[in-house]
Amino acid sequence: MSKVRIYGDTSGYVDIAVPAVAGTTTLNLDKIPQADISGNIAMDTDTLFVDSSNNRVGIGTTSPSGKLHVITTDTSDTLTLESTNADATVGPVLNLFRNSASPADNDLLGRILFKADDSAGNESTFARIEVVATDVTNGSEDARMEFYTAVNDAFTPTLNLVGGEVGIGTTSPGATLDLRGHMRLDSGGSTSRSIYFRNQDTSATGGGQIQSDQHLSLWAGNGGGTPTQYLTIKPGGNVGIGETNPAYKLHLSNSCLLYTSDS
Repeated sequence: MSKVRIYGDTSGYVDIAVPAVAGTTTLNLDKIPQADISGNIAMDTDTLFVDSSNNRVGIGTTSPSGKLHVITTDTSDTLTLESTNADATVGPVLNLFRNSASPADNDLLGRILFKADDSAGNESTFARIEVVATDVTNGSEDARMEFYTAVNDAFTPTLNLVGGEVGIGTTSPGATLDLRGHMRLDSGGSTSRSIYFRNQDTSATGGGQIQSDQHLSLWAGNGGGTPTQYLTIKPGGNVGIGETNPAYKLHLSNSCLLYTSDS
């Protein structure tokens, strides 16, 4: 094995000399307590580039625009975080830490941007994910995670996760799922679609359901097993109670009690 010899000369430069010996050449710096290098550092042009004037590092570029700027034409993973720890509770960790000397409620903690060129060649943001600290009080910290997509070049949070609740179209959900707007259940043309109401039993459909299959029907159960279809609304406006195929505007399968009271 040949070794690299580093020495200085009167020109002020450092020379690296490799003896003409066949074998692998190594550069061993393990005996140097500290190496101070001024100016830019380039390894294989742009494989690794340190921009000393702007304190930036480029991988695949000699003009990094951020603290770390990676450019690649490869279609494989650009960044890989790998943990070899065998503990079941440990994995790779990506830490976005806002170290503020004066934390306050509604501080933006971090943002992930999804960018691309638009039709005019401008760098545009098409989507982003943000986290806001809604309460920074020690011991009772709260946060909101917001998901944005661009609509007509403007951003409004579409999906929000707040205190164990999900808001769609609202940043302040008042229920486990709070939807502000329309909801669509599409069967794809092959089968019906249902909304299930489950009781505290082992049946996924024990409480009841609302089903759409070219008609709208309401099903109810007794707390267990498969619910029964009680109300049916057919195309054309016929309504059946206890009748799954109503032939009249109101079709009852059994008797009906009409009760009036004079006051």
